[in-house]
Amino acid sequence: MSPEDVIFEEAMEFAMRWEGGFSDHEDDPGGATMQGVTQGTYDKYRTDKGLTERTVLNMTLDERDDIYYTRYWKKSGCDQQAIFSPMIAMVQFDASVNVGTGRATKWLQSVCRATRDGVYGPMTHEAFSVRLDEIGEDEMADQLIVKREEWYAYLRDRPPPANFGVFYNGWVNRVNDLRDELGVA
Repeated sequence: MSPEDVIFEEAMEFAMRWEGGFSDHEDDPGGATMQGVTQGTYDKYRTDKGLTERTVLNMTLDERDDIYYTRYWKKSGCDQQAIFSPMIAMVQFDASVNVGTGRATKWLQSVCRATRDGVYGPMTHEAFSVRLDEIGEDEMADQLIVKREEWYAYLRDRPPPANFGVFYNGWVNRVNDLRDELGVA
């Protein structure tokens, strides 16, 4: 097993503590979700594989892990970040799972002073490497988590019909758990 595989497994273990089983909360625009994978994401995954759509309740663990690896871990550059900083790869992965890869990557690009296009490519990777050397992984992790906390506060305070406030305490508990897991103040 490669070091990256070990880091991915650790990141998955953390995410699964928070993603749980099946959910279909009326205030969650993602709709039906199994272990953090929405029905829409699962449909697209199966269609891309040439498979027929089916309920997310029937998703296999292999499918779940492949979705998380290809559509969150790799897409947000965690496979490359893990070489330099397992801590940042874990922060980036969990943010990608929770808020989407585009938004999480824009936060990373902001912290790294890179063009904020939401795509983790060679220029973002270079900016990441430079900024990591400048501020270190603890500071970078903290800055990324703070961006996430600010986003949660924004969602909590949005006027109706959005009702994301019902999720706020869970989101805060999740980032606090992430800080504890990583030893970041």
